[in-house]
Amino acid sequence: MSNIKKTNNKEICMKKNIIILFIIIATSPQLPAMEPEIRPCFFKGIPTDILNLITSYLTFDDVESEKEFIAREKPLSSFPDLFPSIKEKEQYDKKRIMPRLWLQKNKNTTLKQIKYQDDLFLAVYSPNKKICAVTYCSPKAGKVDSLSIVHTKTSQEIYNLYFYPSENKEKYIFHLAVTSSGNVYARIYNKKIDEIIGFQTRVKIKNIQTQAKEYYPMTVNTDSTETIAFNKQGTHLIMHGNKYDQFSNLSVPTHAVIPLITTLENSTVPTKTFSRYCAQKMICKNLMFQYNQ
Repeated sequence: MSNIKKTNNKEICMKKNIIILFIIIATSPQLPAMEPEIRPCFFKGIPTDILNLITSYLTFDDVESEKEFIAREKPLSSFPDLFPSIKEKEQYDKKRIMPRLWLQKNKNTTLKQIKYQDDLFLAVYSPNKKICAVTYCSPKAGKVDSLSIVHTKTSQEIYNLYFYPSENKEKYIFHLAVTSSGNVYARIYNKKIDEIIGFQTRVKIKNIQTQAKEYYPMTVNTDSTETIAFNKQGTHLIMHGNKYDQFSNLSVPTHAVIPLITTLENSTVPTKTFSRYCAQKMICKNLMFQYNQ
């Protein structure tokens, strides 16, 4: 019995220590700037296994586990009538303000035209929120036929793509995703095959720099897809949707994760380290320096 109490007390102390460390990390950027000389760092004497434990609870800007990827707040639906609350509709409209204004200024598209095409006008953000991908009607076009990938801070267009090189390739895009670099995008669309087969729903992932493409049929474990998104490191695509449950007679949320193969960017996948987190959150340079020694 005493051993159980000792174990419980040890776990409680450990949890308290983690909470204290989290508070220190969160408040470090708000502390006055340190003097040039290197002072003793609170984290220097902490064992590596404890620092690794702290790191496992931290949220990084450029890397996440599959569990974190699935649990992360999924992008809002492309269709306002699917929103379960007024708050989600307001968030949806707020996220479209920047791309709407950008289109008016840079693509000769009037506010009236955008409102008229609002059901087809898609605007999605990368996991780091620095990139926005937006579809629109080019001047004199009768349907959405173009995609612009824009840097949200500088408002500079990184890529501009035209979806209809010929009239025979009729497509209707209803879901869109973009990576944090802006070089890879994904879309779910309906493509007309012929008069007998009609339309087919497909998933396409493309690396704009390398021109590599991947296609997937809509055979994932969902009856309907509401959103798609890339993980932070740009190695997988997730599809959030719903699937009918015959036991409960209800439509339940589900997801499918697609690993990128040929469209992967040629870069090293980052790993979670305590010093990496400090650098991303701009925590004390002395702390980073002493931790790396």
